Amino acid sequence: MKPIRERIMASAGTGKTFTLAGRFLRLLFQGKKPSEILATTFTRKAAGEILERVLGWLAEAELVDSPDPDLRKKGEKAMKDLQKATCLESEITPQQCRKLLADLVQDLDTFNVRTLDSFFVESAKVFALELGLPLDWNIVDDTEDRMLRSEALSQLFGPEKNTFQLLQELSADGTGRAVHRESLNVIRETLDVFRDSTPTAWQKIQPEGKPLQEEEWLQIQDSIQALRSPPTNSGTPTAGYEKFKKALLGFIQKSKWIHLLKNTGVQRILSGEETYYKKEIPEEWRSLVQRIAAGARAVVVGSLSRRNLALFDFLARFDASYAQIKIKSKSFRFEDFPRALAKQGGLGSFFRLNRQIDHLLLDEFQDTSVTQWRVLAPLIDRVLHQKERSFFCVGDAKQSIYG
Repeated sequence: MKPIRERIMASAGTGKTFTLAGRFLRLLFQGKKPSEILATTFTRKAAGEILERVLGWLAEAELVDSPDPDLRKKGEKAMKDLQKATCLESEITPQQCRKLLADLVQDLDTFNVRTLDSFFVESAKVFALELGLPLDWNIVDDTEDRMLRSEALSQLFGPEKNTFQLLQELSADGTGRAVHRESLNVIRETLDVFRDSTPTAWQKIQPEGKPLQEEEWLQIQDSIQALRSPPTNSGTPTAGYEKFKKALLGFIQKSKWIHLLKNTGVQRILSGEETYYKKEIPEEWRSLVQRIAAGARAVVVGSLSRRNLALFDFLARFDASYAQIKIKSKSFRFEDFPRALAKQGGLGSFFRLNRQIDHLLLDEFQDTSVTQWRVLAPLIDRVLHQKERSFFCVGDAKQSIYG
């Protein structure tokens, strides 16, 4: 028997949980042990619904032999739902349901219907030594975590680390807002991106050409003022071109390079259009504006490149400090465990979890994060490359998913 891979994409409210619970029961009716099946979802409520549906179907199916007509009717409906949900070719009998329910009740401790968070926490406990984690950690709330982040940030400040200069690079507008508070905001917005990326990603933006010197910009301003605007029918300079000249001078004098690049006249010339204000664009205007735009891009892209490198350096320092504080205080967040597991290559080996996962059922697959996927990928790969194993996932049809 080849490994089975199924993926169902459907909108909310279309019965994804019903289908997942049915696949779970299908495996059980086929003789698979509960300990061999891992069904994961993102909320305790959803995990509880799957477990309740599995046990509820089996319990209600027994009612098909009840002398009470109402209960018997309820049992018959449960049997039909079971047959539909499991997609089994052979007919399910009440005796099978009764036996399976009895076996499950005795082995509830091996029932693997849980949230991804709880599964990763348990896995991290098993591999704690390999992951460099303390054995007696605590899960902290948002308030406690903010205090840990604040402490980690405070450790970065010092003359030998040039942190203040680094933070100045991160400030796009150069204002003097509270550095500590602003730094925490930067960390909150970018730390996950840093952790999910590689160093080369932060080096992708490279400076475009050599920035113009101050004297070169002064010469350009003289050239702008010397430009002659195309004449109107009456022989006077076209007002739109005169306004364009004034705007260019203002952008350069105030170093508003992004505004300059977004200017309508600049955009029309760079896009290769032939006219501006219904007048043909003179060649001297075109060549000068192209030179100005190249100079502006060199400034903007160079600044962005420096900020990227500074931000990477800052986040790398912070993350290292933050990790040390969490280990020392034995205080962690749920997201720390999949990240720790991902660094060790994910869950490719389960020999220390006292069970062998052969079948993986994943609910709300579209919500799986990059880190979570990295942890699960080796397990999924093992499942899909061995016989008589299966991977089944359901997700929102409107969302993209990995794999």
